[in-house]
Amino acid sequence: IFKVEMHAPGICVEAEHEGKGILYADGDTKGVVYDTREVADSDQNFVYGGFQAKNREFIDAVKTGTQPPSCFSDALKTMEVAERILAQALLGS
Repeated sequence: IFKVEMHAPGICVEAEHEGKGILYADGDTKGVVYDTREVADSDQNFVYGGFQAKNREFIDAVKTGTQPPSCFSDALKTMEVAERILAQALLGS
């Protein structure tokens, strides 16, 4: 199972794309639980897992000759930042 945590000022989310997400906001420690199947209104993994939406984004980008909202060049930039952070941590600077 893939899990992710997202944080921003005053808000935090713990999410599993195959199960549930919990939203914590404004100091709430119990959180609000969201079921992925209910939110997506589907029991099909390719829908509630987000794959259908990502495929649609890619197809639309190809048709219009534009980059999709999450493209590999952005992922590469993210990995470069992560590598710099790791290198600095290993070098102790």
